[in-house]
Amino acid sequence: MAQSSGNAGKFAVLLLLLCGGLGWNYQRNAAIEATAKRPYSSYSDAQLEQLMSVQKRERERRDALVRTSGSKTVVRDRPQLSDRVAEFERVQKIGMRQRALADHARDSAASLAMIEAETAQRERDRPVYKKIVRRMFTFSAI
Repeated sequence: MAQSSGNAGKFAVLLLLLCGGLGWNYQRNAAIEATAKRPYSSYSDAQLEQLMSVQKRERERRDALVRTSGSKTVVRDRPQLSDRVAEFERVQKIGMRQRALADHARDSAASLAMIEAETAQRERDRPVYKKIVRRMFTFSAI
């Protein structure tokens, strides 16, 4: 009888330590999530879906524009210096436009990736119990 009450006491202490550790881990992960940078967290699900569809349409339009503009610019040889300067300016203008399109494409892709990450995070945490369990049992930085 004394042996079983001693085991029950050890089990109770172990259970208490486990619950305390899980509670501490939950609070730690909740604090990490609160300070995490999520720029689209204030948007509603409908707004995120609308923003994602607009971004995808814009990406398709821009990709079509890049395909039609061509990747190589033909430089024509001109005999006169003034013609060469004009040709240089023309080629430079085309190159700058293509670089601007590429920069915009990278920015847009990064924005779309953040929107998709926010949507995925919301899907993972859709039932509240999943969010609680994830916070309790995740032992690395989120």
